[in-house]
Amino acid sequence: MPVTADELRQLIFTSSTEDLVDEHVLAGEPHVFRGKPTDYQLLLDDLSSSLGIKSDAITIVGSAKTGFSMDPEAFGTPFHDESDVDVVVVDTSRFDRLWYALVAWEYRLGVQEGARRAWFKKRHEDIYWGWFFDGHLDIRGLGSAAGLRTIRDISNEWFDSFQSVGLRHATLARRHFRGRLYRTWDHARMYHVQGLLKYRDNLVSATTEGP
Repeated sequence: MPVTADELRQLIFTSSTEDLVDEHVLAGEPHVFRGKPTDYQLLLDDLSSSLGIKSDAITIVGSAKTGFSMDPEAFGTPFHDESDVDVVVVDTSRFDRLWYALVAWEYRLGVQEGARRAWFKKRHEDIYWGWFFDGHLDIRGLGSAAGLRTIRDISNEWFDSFQSVGLRHATLARRHFRGRLYRTWDHARMYHVQGLLKYRDNLVSATTEGP
């Protein structure tokens, strides 16, 4: 059952945030495909084929799922024609291949400085939290092709799978799809639970601080 922003705003004070995420974020019919189940299945089948995973490892999240933003700093902002469609992919094998490739490459390179050190620091955080978001694996200008081969290949496959959906299917051409890779469904759940908890804290702070 779809929920409005106002309803969810009330529910985060009376219901389990884990249950809310399971029911309204990770499950249910996406707002962007409401009344168009064939198009949604087309997207799932396309990404399943191009990424080599089962379709039940894929779901839409964010404003494209609920019809409004769940970002703690922009909660309730309506989904619109120019909004990106955020897609969760849960793939432990692909995640671990990236993890191993990053560790192996960093061992080979040794101590890093400057931009490369900052890039690795962010990837350490990705691995800790169990996700890689769209754009996190941009390796241009970072070093040798040999050490980056696995990362480059996975990154290119990922980019091609999401950016080419509209070229393969005219009914999906109007949308920009962005992929988020999570190691497990629990990692995906914890990320979205944290967002709801942060928004709830923002509401409490605003109430206690007053005008």
